Amino acid sequence: MTKFDTIFSSDDMKVIIIESDGKNSCLQAKDYNPLPSISLPLSSHFNYITYKRNHQLHAGTTLFERGQIDYKVSKTRNSKDKTLSFLIDDENLILPIADNEVTRVVGRTVPINFLINKLLQSTSKLSTETLCLEIIEMALNINPMSPALVNTVNISQIDDSRHFIVNNFARDITIGDIARAACLSTFHFIRVFKKMLGYSPYQYLMAYRLEKAKSLLKNDASVSDVAFDVGFNSLENFSYSFRKCTGLSPSEFKKWNQNRQKF
Repeated sequence: MTKFDTIFSSDDMKVIIIESDGKNSCLQAKDYNPLPSISLPLSSHFNYITYKRNHQLHAGTTLFERGQIDYKVSKTRNSKDKTLSFLIDDENLILPIADNEVTRVVGRTVPINFLINKLLQSTSKLSTETLCLEIIEMALNINPMSPALVNTVNISQIDDSRHFIVNNFARDITIGDIARAACLSTFHFIRVFKKMLGYSPYQYLMAYRLEKAKSLLKNDASVSDVAFDVGFNSLENFSYSFRKCTGLSPSEFKKWNQNRQKF
């Protein structure tokens, strides 16, 4: 059974969450998409098939669709699936799709995943709309790498490792700990993770910690508290990593955000 929940709707945008219960292990479904769209699988792995392409989609991918196309979804594993989809009715929207194509699949960044988590927890219409627009803008500016094909077992294992990072990023965890959560050897896990997402488990963990740090600093938490709350073992390491990522020290970022909120 597939369920469609609208989480935001306006004159030029509709945002839905598509969920299947996973009870049908050999699903094949046809549908028609009338509008240009951006879809972000959250806990999914399936094949998306148009008349020209067969894309393998999972939680490390972003799907752009031109609109007014017939498509088919198929999967062979019994699993629950969840996808966030933005349907956009804006003639000025330019999707990163070649002129002779109707779809394109690229990778995904940690900041987008962080915004998605915030969106799913949003209770304010204004906040929901703002987050939707930020996600769309960030998706349109993704480095257009094509994600490598991986088998469905590895997709599930990498999903498990990402959930482990989200739930344990503040602890003193190692890459070996994350690999064990995926039931893979450390070296094999690193290869599969990078092949699927385009960056290493260490880069993903650090990016998630820094996105969480930015969120805490925006809420006026102290720099030293934030450093240890997001899993860094020293203020020096935190400040170095933060500046390398943002171009600002944590204190400068906090002051900049406070000044911006005054206007």
